[in-house]
Amino acid sequence: MGVTRNGIYYRLDTSKYRFKVPDTNITFVFSSDLHLCKFEERYKSNREEQNIKFNARYRINVDTKVLPDILLYKKIETRGFLLIDEKGLKICQESLLLNGERVTQKN
Repeated sequence: MGVTRNGIYYRLDTSKYRFKVPDTNITFVFSSDLHLCKFEERYKSNREEQNIKFNARYRINVDTKVLPDILLYKKIETRGFLLIDEKGLKICQESLLLNGERVTQKN
């Protein structure tokens, strides 16, 4: 099955460590419970921090969820990259295409 005695998966497609982000329906697959817990603890605050940085740098009001989540995932998960979309499609880093989010008027 590809798991070490310490519970680390080097083949992410066999990993049991998965976290489905509720408001995006993207499932992030992790190699270890530690990586999963770090992501789960930090993804909401990371979104806020990244959006503030985008706003300051580009002077455009940005409220995005998917890009900050992916950036955090890449920072935490050092043993691979595997996402599963809402249809169950497995997406590796090389095949990922982030196709924007909606543009709306600020209230």
